[in-house]
Amino acid sequence: METAGHSRRTRGQARETHIDVLGDLEDKKKKIKKSDKQPSPCKQSIPEAAQEKEAAAGPDTHDSCGDCHKKVQPNHRAIKCDHCWLWHHTSCEKVSEEVYVFFSQHEDEESLHWFCKKCSILFKRIGSTVQRLEEAHRRLEEKVDSIADRLNNTTPTEVQEQITTVLSDKIREDKEEMEEQSRRKTSIIVHGLEESSAEEPSERLEDDSCQVATLLNELKCDNVNVDKLVRLGRKPEDTNSKPRPLKLVLQNEDQKTKLLKEAKNLKEKKEGGWDKVFMHQDLTPKQRELRKVAVAELKDRMARGERNLIIVNNKVITKRY
Repeated sequence: METAGHSRRTRGQARETHIDVLGDLEDKKKKIKKSDKQPSPCKQSIPEAAQEKEAAAGPDTHDSCGDCHKKVQPNHRAIKCDHCWLWHHTSCEKVSEEVYVFFSQHEDEESLHWFCKKCSILFKRIGSTVQRLEEAHRRLEEKVDSIADRLNNTTPTEVQEQITTVLSDKIREDKEEMEEQSRRKTSIIVHGLEESSAEEPSERLEDDSCQVATLLNELKCDNVNVDKLVRLGRKPEDTNSKPRPLKLVLQNEDQKTKLLKEAKNLKEKKEGGWDKVFMHQDLTPKQRELRKVAVAELKDRMARGERNLIIVNNKVITKRY
């Protein structure tokens, strides 16, 4: 960690020292007979040592602030990050006067470090990741110990039977999940679409059909055919309650894909209240659970300063432009 503005030696002092050293060197050269031999290593090291002292006095003229990218001069109040090794103006990093003076007075203390905001966020993210890995490692060790205990108390035949049972259950669950996804592959769930207050179910269905037709027209998807639509959940008694989600069963997957693509434009359609309507693929309970975990991770990472994050296949990734 280094600071500028409170350095023990100013750049001017370092330059004067450099000139004095060179002056002494010239005097010594006059006393030595002229020779065609190359100068000795000792003579070469004198100006190099002066340059090193000058460099140690503070930032070079080519150093730029890691925040504003402007030049950091030796007389500027700046501090160097101990991770990215970039200089930062104290005003850019919002470093208080007390903190700056403290670091200036203790810049030779090896156990004292200062990190810029970007590096601090990085370290917090790494720390959180390490904690999650340690927790996952602990759970894995407990599971392995549990399996080991069970294996020690069972015969080879019983072990084989348990393995067969587990594999059979897994195959059955995977098959049921695939069948459930297949049944939902042409379905879409619509949220925020106003619900009819009619008493008769047939009238409510007719009202929903009209709203869906208007929605499709707004999205320029008039060629999308809806085979079935149904409100999910029990009808609320309070007419001011939040409208129930509406499930649309479309004719094929191509129409579903087209409608979901065009639905991204709804947030721009404030006229008519369409910006409050959104839709997504009809998910199975297992898919919803995976999605829930991904959304929680997304919110956590955004709260810690990460940006441009999206969820793809239930995984949080950084969006590329």
